[in-house]
Amino acid sequence: MLQTSACLIRKHRYSESSLILHWFSRDLGRIKTMAKGALRPGSSLGGRLDFFNEGQIVLSRSKTSDLHALRDFDLGSSAHGLAAKPENFQRLCRMVGLVEAVTEIEIPAPEVFLWFEKWRGWLLLHDSKPESGVQVELTFLKALGLQPGEPELHSLPPALQKTVLCWLHRTKPPSAPDAEGLRQITRWTRRALAQHTGLPSKNPLH
Repeated sequence: MLQTSACLIRKHRYSESSLILHWFSRDLGRIKTMAKGALRPGSSLGGRLDFFNEGQIVLSRSKTSDLHALRDFDLGSSAHGLAAKPENFQRLCRMVGLVEAVTEIEIPAPEVFLWFEKWRGWLLLHDSKPESGVQVELTFLKALGLQPGEPELHSLPPALQKTVLCWLHRTKPPSAPDAEGLRQITRWTRRALAQHTGLPSKNPLH
């Protein structure tokens, strides 16, 4: 048996009563598990396997594949509040796409996990803001070790350069960008993501 803390990031039905669940954890990276009987009435897992719920999972490792048997899930942090924040739910779903694009199954990515955890916590508690999407993408670059410096920001006006650097460090900029400034930062960020990760430049989190 193996136990670790993980967040449920993807799931789909395998059979009438079973689910295949994808988790993201600090210690093991992305993990796939089979939850046999999870959909049966009275299952011990019933009501706990919602998207972005987090807690301790107990699994039995498979000797032949990367699909392991889920034995238990002790819910620690529920994402139930996302039901009232559909924009934040969609943003987290797109964040999962970024995670899957740059990580491998069962290869730990602690900096990416920390990025995901921080934004998951923020999105559970706060309403969406126009600038949240680009802030998520900018800090994703930082999590990958690709934090841009001032020379790389030269294509942006000085005021927007300061805004980007503040957002990278999760601090408040001297002034908030207007709608056009936000569009400029968004275009710059998407180009940077495409250049450094190979992800398409049209990968909106907004």
